[in-house]
Amino acid sequence: MNKSWKRVIKRIAVGLLIFVALLGVFATFFLKDIVNNQLQKQIKSTFGDFYQLSYERSSTALSTSGFSINFEKVLFEADTSNQLMMRKYPAIFFNTDLLEITDINVIGLLLNSKVAVKNIEIDDPKLLFYITGSGEASDSTESNTQSDNLIESIKVGHISIDKGSASFIFEKSRTDTLFSGKDLSLEIENLGLDLRSEENIVRTGTLDQLAFSIKELRMSPKRSDYNYGIEALKFNYKDQLFQCSEFSLEPVGNPAEMAANNQYRKSILRIKVDSLAYQSDDFKSLKNLTSINGQALNIMGIDLIIDRDKRLPLDQTVYKKLFHESLLELPIAVNLDSINVSNARIDYRVHNASSAEPGNLLLSSVDGNITNINTKDLSQIEAKFNGIFMEDGPFNLNIQLPLATPHNHSYNGFIGKTDFTSINPLIANLTKVRMEEGWIERIDFDGKGSEYLNQGVMKIAFHDLKLSVTNDNNKKKWIQSGLGNLITRNNNRTDESETADQLEYSYERPHYKDHLDMYGGGLINGFALGILPKPIYNLVMNN
Repeated sequence: MNKSWKRVIKRIAVGLLIFVALLGVFATFFLKDIVNNQLQKQIKSTFGDFYQLSYERSSTALSTSGFSINFEKVLFEADTSNQLMMRKYPAIFFNTDLLEITDINVIGLLLNSKVAVKNIEIDDPKLLFYITGSGEASDSTESNTQSDNLIESIKVGHISIDKGSASFIFEKSRTDTLFSGKDLSLEIENLGLDLRSEENIVRTGTLDQLAFSIKELRMSPKRSDYNYGIEALKFNYKDQLFQCSEFSLEPVGNPAEMAANNQYRKSILRIKVDSLAYQSDDFKSLKNLTSINGQALNIMGIDLIIDRDKRLPLDQTVYKKLFHESLLELPIAVNLDSINVSNARIDYRVHNASSAEPGNLLLSSVDGNITNINTKDLSQIEAKFNGIFMEDGPFNLNIQLPLATPHNHSYNGFIGKTDFTSINPLIANLTKVRMEEGWIERIDFDGKGSEYLNQGVMKIAFHDLKLSVTNDNNKKKWIQSGLGNLITRNNNRTDESETADQLEYSYERPHYKDHLDMYGGGLINGFALGILPKPIYNLVMNN
C-alpha cells in the first residue's frame, strides 16, 4: 500500500472519529434537550394544567435504547376543578422520593406523537385517588388543552410501585377517606392508552397484567352507621382473581341502641369475614360495567350478627322485593357459576318490650352453595345450606328461585334432633311461653311461594314436651302453666303408620316485609300449629 492510500484511510478514520464525537456532543447537549422539550410540549398540549409535576432535582440520559428521566422529591397533582378533564382522565395525587421513567422511544415521540416507555418505577409513594363516581361533568367547563401537538397514545411496558400507601377520596363525600397504611404493591404490564378517544381512559385502556395488593384498608363514612375494614386485599388481572382477608363491618355505636333509635324498624349489622375470593371469567366486562361473569365467589368464616327492635313500626310505604327479583333489577347482567359459603355463623337478635334479653335465632357451622346465577338467560337459581340449629340439632335448607318466573319459587328442608329447651332463646324471650322439657326428633318441611303467599306442608316428630307460661318479669305462672301442659300435646300426632302426621301451613307477607319474613313466617306458623294447642298458639303468634 502506497503512502497516498495510507493518508486517505487515515483521513477517513479521523473524519469518522470526529463525526462520532460530534454526534455524541449533539446527542448529549442538543438531542437530549430537543427530546426533553418535545416531551414537555406534548404533555402540556395534551393535559394542559390538569396535571402538575414538581420536583427538587431531575436528571436525563439518552442511549440507543431510548430517553430516560429521573425525578427526585416529586409532587404530582391534578386539578379537580377541571370537571371536563376528569371525565376522561383520573385525578391522581402522589409524592415520592424517586420517580424513574426509563427508555422513552425517541422516534415515536418526535415523529408520531406517540409515547412509548419501557419502564416506570415509583418508590414508596403516598398516593391519593380522587373518585368522581359517575364520571359525568358539566359541559360548561372548557378544556385547557391545545388542539395541536397532542399525544395520540401512551404505551408503557412495565409500571411498578413498591412500599407505598394510598387514600381514596370520593367527590360526593370528601370527608370520607379509605386509607391504606402500608405495603401497597402494584405491577402493570403492557399498558396501552388511546388518548384520541373521548371516553374515560380507564374504560378504553388495555393491559396484559395488573397485580395489586394493599393492607389495612379502613373507611369511616361520615354519614354512615358503619366503619369498614379489610386487613389485606389482592387483585390479579391475568389470573382473574380478587381476594381479601379479614373483612369487617362494625356499627359506630351500640347495636341495640342504634336499632332502637330509628323512625322505623331497621336491621343493624355486624359482619366479619375471614376470607373472600372471587374467580372471574372476564374482568374486562366488569371493568367496562357491562356484566359480571365469574366462576365462583368463595366466602369463608362469616360471622353475622343482626339486631332489630320489634317495638318500632315498619315502614308500610315501601315494597320489599324478593331476593331474586332484586337480582333482576341490577343495572348490569350477572352470570356467576356459584357462591360458596363455609363455616358461617348467623346470630339474629330481635329486641322487644317483654324481655330484657332479645329473641335470638342462632345458626352455626353453616356451609352452603348458590349455583346457576344468570340474569341474562333467566336461569333457576339453586341454593343449598346445612348447619347447626340453635347450637343443638342439624338443619338443611334447599331453595329454588326461577328468574324467568320470580313469583313461583319453592323450598324444602329439615331440622334434626333438638332439645326443646334449646329454642328458648328464640321463643321465651319473644313470648310468654318457655319450653321446660322434651325433644324434637325431626321436622320436615316443603313449601312454595308466590309474590306474597307462602304455603307448605310440615311433619313434626316430638315427644315429652312440657312448657311453662311466664309473666312480664319472666316468672313462671303456675296455674296457667299447669293448665297449658294439660291441653298441650306432649307427643306428636301420628298417622296410621305411626309416623308424624302431616299438617298444612300458610302465611302471607305484607308488601313491606321481605323474602326472609315470608319463609320464616310460614315455618313458625307450621311449627306452632304442630305442637301448641289453640290458646297457647294464639299467645305465641300474637307476640
